[in-house]
Amino acid sequence: MTTSPLHEQPPHPALILLFNHRLTARQEDDARNSLGIDRITNPPISIRTIWAQALSAGLPSMILQNGFGQTLAFLLSKGKDKHLAAFEIIALWLVNRKFISPSNQQLDILNQISKMNQAQYLQAQRETLAMLEWLKRYANAALFEG
Repeated sequence: MTTSPLHEQPPHPALILLFNHRLTARQEDDARNSLGIDRITNPPISIRTIWAQALSAGLPSMILQNGFGQTLAFLLSKGKDKHLAAFEIIALWLVNRKFISPSNQQLDILNQISKMNQAQYLQAQRETLAMLEWLKRYANAALFEG
């Protein structure tokens, strides 16, 4: 397995954008004021390109049909850029939401998920599904931008 780019969390609150959409100045100001954000991080172009592909549309269904942990294990097992990017996006979300600790080992992330109690696991799955639905909307909306 390759290592994950997940590292220690930044010392100040940050907003990591997980979609192709660019925030307007008003949205950035609102995020800073409402969430106490010091920094907004846009994903690299390679991640935005990969995410705009069909994988973003199918992940929520895959999680509901096969299970949360099983879907993450599948994404790792495929080992392709788009699958690994999806894994990283979900892992970053889980770290940001404090469901798991930052780790640079992908298997450690799966291990942390497998050790969650049922309530934590289901909450992490619900929040990830909600994030993915919004992410899918933003990815689709980006198709119509200039």
